[in-house]
Amino acid sequence: MVKLAVRQRESVISWPNFRALPAHGGLPNLPPTQTPRPPRDHRLRCGLHHRLPIFFIEIKTRPTLDLINRRGAADTQMRRRFEDITASFEHIPVPVLIGISAMGTRFATYRYRTNNQAITPAKITPNIELVNDTAPRWWWRHDILRRTGEAALRALANEVKQMVATAIDG
Repeated sequence: MVKLAVRQRESVISWPNFRALPAHGGLPNLPPTQTPRPPRDHRLRCGLHHRLPIFFIEIKTRPTLDLINRRGAADTQMRRRFEDITASFEHIPVPVLIGISAMGTRFATYRYRTNNQAITPAKITPNIELVNDTAPRWWWRHDILRRTGEAALRALANEVKQMVATAIDG
């Protein structure tokens, strides 16, 4: 059993049969052309249950959240990560694959629906004539150091555990 720290204090989320993969190259069997080498401010953790993906988290440093181009790059990276995972695994065991984009203590939640391959939040197309925010700051509205953020993260953990219990464990 692996315990995931939710806060810098004593709060912990525990998932039985959970295995965290190491950062940088943590996804198994990914061709090097599909996953570019991440920048230094980047960490990836992929949660597996019985060697099948159930969620993942991308972690970046806090200053990234303040820059419009870095939020856009983080959004693109999350969407590519879904592509990498779905290309690397024949079967995704859960109906919704959850990805978390963390920047410092704040996080955004992404969902990939396996029945129709839809990713939410929906992609905001860049405007070639205007500067538009393709990954609005409010997507990272949850702060794990606040009660509401901790509650949101716990709700995600419970959602993943419930999907695993239903889809995999029967």
